[in-house]
Amino acid sequence: MPGATALGWFAITWLFKRPPLVRVTGTVAAFLLVSGFLPQQALRFFPPKPRPGIAAVNKANSLCPTLWALKPVAQAPRGQVLTFVDLGPRLITVTHHDAVAGPYHRNGRDIIDVMRTFRGTAEAARATVERRGIDYVLICPGYSESTIYASQARQGFYMQLVRGKIPAWLRPVPLPARSPYRMWRVVTPRS
Repeated sequence: MPGATALGWFAITWLFKRPPLVRVTGTVAAFLLVSGFLPQQALRFFPPKPRPGIAAVNKANSLCPTLWALKPVAQAPRGQVLTFVDLGPRLITVTHHDAVAGPYHRNGRDIIDVMRTFRGTAEAARATVERRGIDYVLICPGYSESTIYASQARQGFYMQLVRGKIPAWLRPVPLPARSPYRMWRVVTPRS
């Protein structure tokens, strides 16, 4: 704000020494420029080129929390679901499932479990799954939170799932072909 105010002040004081037509049109133009209106309109007509991968993230962010995407997930028998922290509240609200974590400040240990599980090895994920009694693993490739796991742990459990390297203790849960999700049921030697 101070910079825009100073720029506007200098423009107006300079414009007041000009002929009336320049003064009026210049003041309006200076206001539109300093207020951000003109730059905003310019972005509408000349949008910046999105960085690679942003389109996939935007698509996942718009599809994953939708009711139609979660409806097939809700058809699986009720269970405890290991999914992204940011998807936890939506999952428990629109399905009968329970989530390990949600983005709440009193949920620190649970959040750490989710993050360590997706960043860690499949063996470490199995230990967490058994300790917490998790029934399902649910991911939405490309979702904003998943980009953290992808960039910080390229060989981690999340990236193994994305690449199709599924451990023997997980069985796929059929979802529609257009679903943004991938879901697996946890199986034990007794299952």
